[in-house]
Amino acid sequence: MHQLSFKRHRFPPDIIRHAIRLYARFTLSFRDVEDMFAERGLDVSYETIRRWFLKFGTVIAANLRRNYVVFRPTASHYPKFVHHFLRARPLPTVYRMISNGIRPDQWRLEPQKFRNLPIFLPSYDEQVRISDYIDRIIGKTEHLIEITQDSIDRLNEFRTALITAVVTGQIDVATWGKRGETDRRLDQIEEAMAHG
Repeated sequence: MHQLSFKRHRFPPDIIRHAIRLYARFTLSFRDVEDMFAERGLDVSYETIRRWFLKFGTVIAANLRRNYVVFRPTASHYPKFVHHFLRARPLPTVYRMISNGIRPDQWRLEPQKFRNLPIFLPSYDEQVRISDYIDRIIGKTEHLIEITQDSIDRLNEFRTALITAVVTGQIDVATWGKRGETDRRLDQIEEAMAHG
């Protein structure tokens, strides 16, 4: 198989592959893929996705047709619920048991075996309610992750500014804290971080 090189691309190879898979496997436009990424917080233009497809699409799409089967939910299945259900924690163990393993964590799950998996579903309305609840929890979790990451970034900035201030002599480490007073420069850094 032709080795793909993703050098000099802003996004990681997995994102590029995923965009191409979405476009090639489903009847989506480049703008549809752009919208799907935007919903997940990724700012990728449809033009970028189009260029990725022109560059990598033939190699990646050729493998898709051989290795992927798409199952579509029936009228009694709410697609979001099925998505959450099939990704739930216990199911990878089931997939591992019924698949022909290629190597650890890469399975060849035969479509017929997958089709025969028993899936017990609540009523359609309950599937919708469960899916909405899961989406709300995921949204809150992603928001908390974002807030935490922002705090980590700000603390790293503060640490860098503090180290710079000490190294450049703006803060006197020998006397700072011994007199119970804070250095003016440290106060300025803290204030800048609070308002930044």
